[in-house]
Amino acid sequence: MKQIAIVICNYNGGMDTVHCIEAVMKNTWKDIDIYVVDNASEDNSVALIENSFGDKVTILHNEENLGGSGGFGRGMRHAVDQGYEYVMLLDNDAFIDTDTIEKLYVYIRAHKEIGIVGAKIMTLNDRERIFDFAKMMQWDKFYDGSEWYGRMDSPETQKPFECDYVAATTAIARREAIIASGGMDEAHFIYYDDIEMCQRIRMSGYKVVCLGTAKAWHRSSLSQRRTNTFAEYYMTRNRYRFYGKYLPEERLEEFADYIIAQAFPYMYGSHYMGREDVYLSNKYIIEDFMNDVRGKARPGRIQTIKSNYKENIAKLIRGKKKIGYYIKETGSEGTARRFVHLVEEIDPEVAIENISKEDAAAYDMVVCFCGHVKDESENILPAVYIDMHNNIVDDWNAYLYFQNYDNAYSFFSHIYKPAILEGIARIREKV
Repeated sequence: MKQIAIVICNYNGGMDTVHCIEAVMKNTWKDIDIYVVDNASEDNSVALIENSFGDKVTILHNEENLGGSGGFGRGMRHAVDQGYEYVMLLDNDAFIDTDTIEKLYVYIRAHKEIGIVGAKIMTLNDRERIFDFAKMMQWDKFYDGSEWYGRMDSPETQKPFECDYVAATTAIARREAIIASGGMDEAHFIYYDDIEMCQRIRMSGYKVVCLGTAKAWHRSSLSQRRTNTFAEYYMTRNRYRFYGKYLPEERLEEFADYIIAQAFPYMYGSHYMGREDVYLSNKYIIEDFMNDVRGKARPGRIQTIKSNYKENIAKLIRGKKKIGYYIKETGSEGTARRFVHLVEEIDPEVAIENISKEDAAAYDMVVCFCGHVKDESENILPAVYIDMHNNIVDDWNAYLYFQNYDNAYSFFSHIYKPAILEGIARIREKV
């Protein structure tokens, strides 16, 4: 029997999956079997794989799309049942270096205390820029991250780093660690599945390491322009569940307050500004989390992004010839730049200038860029407030609506916080 089972999850991957497998076959380490778990693809992926590789690749067919979690989960279970000592997880849009398998395998085999070792993930369209490396859980912020994200590759990263988790993009796990941790929780569907698996591997007594000399290049959907709320829904729903499950008991009320503070500002502003996609997305995330809805999102949960910001700006500047703007709060510069760009695109004849507040009388319209319109108690109408969330206060009704923010927030928290805490309690009872 070969030492390593390589598990690639495919859903409509087309030629990406073929190129991924080709990179595997070019690797220096040959003691491998390749399994592709196909999530009921609707394109010609399966035919492409069969025609390109024949019996060199074994295809495991899922009858429906079970997401990355279900695909990897099935592949890992199959590999463990077949008796493989090591299982390599590989995203179908990741392309490994020629010696990546060998480096990961040699390292984990030489270090019995390590349960899983991951490669350094590089950005496909900027090959020397790091995308994912040596990530840590930010328990104080209820998030995760890496100090290396977005940085150029350097000698500092050419070594092993013990970390909290490695991405399933390219990683090798030890059979015993998979069994001890229970493998991948397939109910995630996608996102945070590898994070929680690494958490359970660590809780089982093993270490998690990212090996800086082993590389893969990833065409991540997270780096592409979003057209819907797919990533936001699954990432946030599963992240909330992770922290609700593993935080110390004494921090759960703080976490519930955090969830409300994350969701409500988007829901309140987007509802008024006509962004039902933003409103419903945040509403569904918080409700599905506290009701522990898992697996594939229910119909209607994933919203198509329908930005109306340009339309709102066009209405705002109609008939104006000379617009002045000033920045009230640091951090609003990007919002101001975007506004200027849109004005120039919508009506190149409009003159727009960065001014001081005292010069407002000389302009048809004045715009103040702030952090959040809810924090602006001063009524500067007919001047306009625009905040970093694209909320706009340009008339008396909008001003009164956002002045009522604190009262609405208190009511929302009064309703939702007990429900969130009850939901967390149910999740923790299942552990």
